[in-house]
Amino acid sequence: MSVRVTARDDEWLRTHEEAQACLRYAATGARVRFWRPTPKDFTERTSDKTCSYSVELERLGAEPLVVLGAYALPCHAARLAAHVRERLEQGAARAARGE
Repeated sequence: MSVRVTARDDEWLRTHEEAQACLRYAATGARVRFWRPTPKDFTERTSDKTCSYSVELERLGAEPLVVLGAYALPCHAARLAAHVRERLEQGAARAARGE
């Protein structure tokens, strides 16, 4: 299966499909899950533009790395991808130190 990330030239993601494809690309090989916030937590207008996610990266012989986050549309593709990668790298560094 191939995923095509489409974005305008300004690198802003304007749909949940684009943001989800960006996160899957940023964390290749990880299990990425998405869920929408409950309407009671946000106004109806806000809940249409927000999404929460978890990224779980399995590691051989170690506990998986898990990143939880959320985004709101529109969001910048490079920032969203860099944030997930940075959090995974920080988790790997903490695990290597035994924290």
